[in-house]
Amino acid sequence: MNISSVKYLDEVDMPKEEYTICKSAILALMGIRDNEDLDILTENEVSKRPIKEQSLAAWGNGTTNGNVESIHPNDYGIDNIEDSSFKVDGYNFLHPKYYFRYKKVPPQGDQNDWERDISDWEGIVKFFEMGKHNQYPFNQSTEEELGVEYLKRYQKTI
Repeated sequence: MNISSVKYLDEVDMPKEEYTICKSAILALMGIRDNEDLDILTENEVSKRPIKEQSLAAWGNGTTNGNVESIHPNDYGIDNIEDSSFKVDGYNFLHPKYYFRYKKVPPQGDQNDWERDISDWEGIVKFFEMGKHNQYPFNQSTEEELGVEYLKRYQKTI
């Protein structure tokens, strides 16, 4: 697994079943591009406060030097980590559909991000065209969990 910053999760005393890795880390897992940071969703009691983002240091579990950020599960509309994730090397990863749902389709969003967004979507399309979604670890997920509907939405725009 080549996910930037995952080593920081191993350095904090936080059980793997209490969080799921999300956002651009799914692109790194798919082999599309490196993730710039590492975002996690957690069901920890502190995370249930209405705060959009906070660092792991907020739980007193250690510092990550800003390499890991936590996101409130409600931001993704999920009720629990277990039903919304799949496992890779003992880590929970949020199903790709949650990232694809919010991934901008140019010309949405800031024009400065269009090039990256287009490149990401092209990589996602290629990933599916090559059948990599049928290989481990993605073969653990259904088409709905993989976000195929969002892939189709993107393809209609090109």
